[in-house]
Amino acid sequence: MSGVKGMRSPNRKVADPIIRFWKNVVKQERCWVWIGTRDKHDYGCFSLKLDGVRKNGRSAWTMIKAHRYSWQIHFGLIPDGKNVLHRCDNPRCVNPHHLFIGTQDDNMKDMATKGRSPRGNNHWSHRMPERMEKLSEGKRENAKKMPRDTGGRFAPVSS
Repeated sequence: MSGVKGMRSPNRKVADPIIRFWKNVVKQERCWVWIGTRDKHDYGCFSLKLDGVRKNGRSAWTMIKAHRYSWQIHFGLIPDGKNVLHRCDNPRCVNPHHLFIGTQDDNMKDMATKGRSPRGNNHWSHRMPERMEKLSEGKRENAKKMPRDTGGRFAPVSS
């Protein structure tokens, strides 16, 4: 198995996650930038081996956002239901001094305050008018299927 390219030997030890984490960080003057894998929103992603969990005879892994793992390294566990937010607005930043704990509501308020909420030309409906038209057509078609006595409101239709 170890002779196949890309396959690990079953006896090979996985490097300490903290060592692997720091290999993917470049400390710049302000932000500490994640240079490893990123998601579609540009947030860093880091894989962690789950202790004692096995799947099909192999160790199980999970993916965590890099800035969340940085928070855990420096400050401990993240409270349930809480987010780790960026003061610097850089999704790749893992500098613990740029991170803070908040609720989803805090996250939305922070986004609006910093002018990142999708409004006007940045709103998806403006950028994708054909998608908006399709949605409108679908609503018109559904309204035609509603019984007249409901006033067009959505209600279960018995057959």
